[in-house]
Amino acid sequence: VLYDTMCEVPVINEKFRSDPSYRFAYGTGPAAKSQKYWKPVLKVDTATGQAIKWYQEACAPEEPTFVPNPNAESEDDGVILTVVLDGMTKKTFLLGLEAKTMTEKFRAQLPHHIPHGIHGQFFPSDPKP
Repeated sequence: VLYDTMCEVPVINEKFRSDPSYRFAYGTGPAAKSQKYWKPVLKVDTATGQAIKWYQEACAPEEPTFVPNPNAESEDDGVILTVVLDGMTKKTFLLGLEAKTMTEKFRAQLPHHIPHGIHGQFFPSDPKP
């Protein structure tokens, strides 16, 4: 067991895809029992089973995408991107989280909502093996 509760649509740093020693996975967590679908974005440490999260009331994030720092010095050196439906404003924003700490780096507000179900993937412009 890597984590003691559910983690949906997990992703990892793609540089570690074939490496069984990867340590961090990112996904969306379960909604609180009192909520219908407001849920956190999780960072799960697969070595310890501990998780840290970003959560905002009345917000429903979609599948996270890990974007590595081009000069990364560690596996979790990068940014997590996810689109988030804000249930209060009925609009969507793009959220950027510091992957190491899961603290908010930025948000870009859209003038409308994006329907749930969007999936994404990051591809560097100059992929290196």
